[in-house]
Amino acid sequence: MNTRLLIVLLSILGLVPLSSPAQEAPAAAPTPAPATPPAGGGGGGGFGGRFGRPGQGPGGDSNVPVADKEDKVALQFPNNPATDLLAAYESLSGKTVIRDATLAGPSLTLVTAKRIPRIEALRLIESTLLLNGYSLIPGANNTMKIVNIAGKNPRSEGVPLLTRPEELPAGDQVVSFYLPLEFISTNDALSVFQSSVTLHSYGAIVAVPTAHAIVITESSGTIREMLKLKVLIDVPPTKIVSEFVLLRRADAQKVADALNKLLDSEKTAANAGANNINGGGGGFQPGGNPQQAFQAIARAMSAAQSSAASNVAANPLASSNTRFVPDVRTNRILVVTEPYNFAPMKALVEGFDLSADVMDPYSRPLRYIKAVDVLWTLANLISETKDDARDASSSASSAANLKSPSGNSTGTSNSSSSASGLSQVLTGDPTNIPPAAILVGTTRLIADNSTNSIIVIGPPESVTKVKGILDKLDVRPKQIYLATVIGKMNLTNDAEISVNILQNYRNVSGNNGLATSSMNAGTSTLSSFPTPSTLNSAGAFSFFNGLTLYGSLGNAMNYYVQALESTGRFTILSRPSVYTANNKKAYISSGQQVPIPQSTLSTLDTTSNNSVTQSSTITYKNAALLLEVIPLINSEKEVTLQIAVQNDSLNGSSTISGNTIPIIASDSLKTTITVVNKATIVLGGLIRNQETKNRTGVPLLKDIPVLGALFRSDTNARDRDELVVLLQPTVVETPEEEAALEKAESSSSGVGPRAKHYTSDPNKEIPEKATVLESITH
Repeated sequence: MNTRLLIVLLSILGLVPLSSPAQEAPAAAPTPAPATPPAGGGGGGGFGGRFGRPGQGPGGDSNVPVADKEDKVALQFPNNPATDLLAAYESLSGKTVIRDATLAGPSLTLVTAKRIPRIEALRLIESTLLLNGYSLIPGANNTMKIVNIAGKNPRSEGVPLLTRPEELPAGDQVVSFYLPLEFISTNDALSVFQSSVTLHSYGAIVAVPTAHAIVITESSGTIREMLKLKVLIDVPPTKIVSEFVLLRRADAQKVADALNKLLDSEKTAANAGANNINGGGGGFQPGGNPQQAFQAIARAMSAAQSSAASNVAANPLASSNTRFVPDVRTNRILVVTEPYNFAPMKALVEGFDLSADVMDPYSRPLRYIKAVDVLWTLANLISETKDDARDASSSASSAANLKSPSGNSTGTSNSSSSASGLSQVLTGDPTNIPPAAILVGTTRLIADNSTNSIIVIGPPESVTKVKGILDKLDVRPKQIYLATVIGKMNLTNDAEISVNILQNYRNVSGNNGLATSSMNAGTSTLSSFPTPSTLNSAGAFSFFNGLTLYGSLGNAMNYYVQALESTGRFTILSRPSVYTANNKKAYISSGQQVPIPQSTLSTLDTTSNNSVTQSSTITYKNAALLLEVIPLINSEKEVTLQIAVQNDSLNGSSTISGNTIPIIASDSLKTTITVVNKATIVLGGLIRNQETKNRTGVPLLKDIPVLGALFRSDTNARDRDELVVLLQPTVVETPEEEAALEKAESSSSGVGPRAKHYTSDPNKEIPEKATVLESITH
């Protein structure tokens, strides 16, 4: 039914007649030739049992083909027009050839060296005509149409549609063939045919997906060979099996990714090495021998199948149907492949799940460096490829989050001790940090913070590298002993200028007399009053400030000018001595915290006489001396010191909104200097000046211009403080140098020898002392 419907459809399009395809008429029997040629004189050629150019004698007849008793003929057409070959074709086939008006063309040549069977002669004539651009189209009533391809498309002449291979004409006649498919898709079949065959200008291959078939319009010989190709490609699909393989050690996702990547590379190599059938000669070319061409194609496909089978046997990954699907939940891999290929594929998957021969881990306790600090350095040094370095970098970024802060602290932390309330300066390393691990290639590095050790799991080469690196890094660091003296130089200049006017006692009459004094400087005391008659010299007057009448007047006046000046001396504030590692910060601080009101809240208390209640928020500011030093040991024991001094101290107070706010004076110094070992550095110049002026004297009189100086005392006090820091760095490289410094330090203190004496024999009783601390410090 589908075939009939397709024929009707094609007839509507004008490709084929509506009538059923005509069967090829049996070839007419050739007219038997007489045993001997008819008598005639002067015949110079004739057909004489062959087809060819007629002779010039009376013995030739160009309209009657001649065959011998074995039905064989000889074809001799050297450079003959096409009409001669058509006349011979009509004679041998018994069909009527309908010629096209545009049939004229070049002369043709067909010459056989010997007699050939009549059927073979017909095929040679058809092939010669087809090769030179003439198409034979079977027609009804034992007719044959001849069309010049250059002037007309044979499909426009009602090409018959055939559905069975046995219906194909034996020669090279243009027909359409309906080819149903069983297993291969129409698109795949169309691709194979178009790649294998280069069609004539009138040829066409049309896919019919709904009917799972294709329609071919070509010469019958070409179609016949395409049917042979169809037998090779339209085969049942290869049987596929699938089975899960359980992995006990390896990760299913990673193994599947690795195998699929390897599979893709093998397929790419196989496709690059395989020669496409159309690549060598561009497929079958029209005009050639189609039977030989398709036989070559069949042999090539058979060889390709044999080669593919051998390649799969030698390399299981060469199969295009092999797939690996991971099942992450159960850690299994689904292997999908051909039955004969499953065993090697399963063995390949199981090969990734073999137990690894792991060497004993190498553990290296560290003495002078932290394991977590050196972990990233080791990962960089043992990485051999960029991928290893990239993996190590991603692992180190996660391990860095576990790294505890190292180095000396330069400030106070926000945490505080619940027992004392004092802020903690040294945070230390947390005890709950888990080990950090980095994977570099096949080597795993582990930093164990609890034991401060490095653990290496990997090949011997990696272990050897780590050993060599740690031997160079884990060495005793050079230390710096910093002996520091911090002092304050007080330079005080006080000047007191006053005029004291004295009038000695002078007898007026009898026991009556008068003495006066105007004291603008001195101390006032009322413990005893002198007898006026005894005030006969300046030394007898008491130092009362202001005007004093002694009741005696004299005619003598003395005056003197007093000038006072005093200077201070150098005072040691602190004498700290600290050890620090090379290029590590040393931190020394001494001072106090000053409370400062930050905000004041006034609240009206309506319950008790509308009184106002005030509450203040207090913050504490540091008023301390801070010394920070970062030493760096250079060659020849030279030391480069980065020094910072910060001195914050109280400097009076100020009243703001009724609150007394302390004033904090701040001095700072920062410098970098390079000195030789044990050289003393003096840092100074932090000078603070404070000037105070005070005026005392007789009220009202001391304020009189010019004369007021006789009745007052002016005091100018200037305090000059200079902070001086003396610093001596000493490089300590060996335990002997450290012991010598400790001995020198203990000898300068009385506590040192006593502590050493006690620690030499801790069980020694000291009855006169109550505690061990008293025995050391007293």
